[in-house]
Amino acid sequence: MEAWLTESQVGPGLQVAHRTFGLLRAEEVRTDATEPLTAGTYVLVLVCRSQRRVDFKVRNDEFTMVDLSLRCGSRRESVIYLSTETVLHFQVEAQSPANFAYRLARL
Repeated sequence: MEAWLTESQVGPGLQVAHRTFGLLRAEEVRTDATEPLTAGTYVLVLVCRSQRRVDFKVRNDEFTMVDLSLRCGSRRESVIYLSTETVLHFQVEAQSPANFAYRLARL
C-alpha cells in the first residue's frame, strides 16, 4: 500500500496538511475530518484502485467543495482555497471493494 501511495501521490516539497488511505468493503462509507486548517491554498490529490468508481466528497460546514465519482486507475487533483480557518470533512464510498487515498497539501 505504501509503494502505491508513493507512486500515485507524487508532490515533493509540499507541506502535507492531511492524509488518509485504506481499504473499503463493498457499499462501505468512510468519513474523516481534518484538524482546523489555516487560510490559504491547498491541493487535494485523490486516487483509488477498484473495479468500479469510488465516490469522494469534501466539504466544510457550509459548502461541498468536491463531489466526484473517480474512475479508478486515474488520479485527480483539485485546488482548494480556504479564506478562513476551516475544518474539512471527507466522505469516501465504494460500491465494490476498493483501495483509496487522499492527500491535502498546502501550496
